[in-house]
Amino acid sequence: MSVDARSPATIIGRGTRVEGRVQFSGALLVEGSVQGEVRGSGEAPATLALGREGRIVGSVAAVDLRSQGRIEGSVTEAGAVELLPESSTSGELSYESLEVRRGAVLDCVLRPLTAEAAASSPPGR
Repeated sequence: MSVDARSPATIIGRGTRVEGRVQFSGALLVEGSVQGEVRGSGEAPATLALGREGRIVGSVAAVDLRSQGRIEGSVTEAGAVELLPESSTSGELSYESLEVRRGAVLDCVLRPLTAEAAASSPPGR
């Protein structure tokens, strides 16, 4: 899974488990697991890449998302969301744009964001 090389990336590697709140700017690659909240911040949109073995149980907010892994919970204030084959997303998903590839599992309440809602979202979104 590639992350934009132009921005610094934070990596939560395989075998690493994080509990609590993760706030980041730029890019975050999750190959391990996070239980809690993952929130993008900063002036530029934050990008979250979830690897094949990556797992998030909790909430994800204010990010562009590219997932090959598993998310259980809510994804809110998301920009562009791309769910790749073998990914699994369950819970609630609010997004500006959504692409679901063949083989991805999506079991969510879907809430597309309107242009007005996107304009009033916090910085970094």
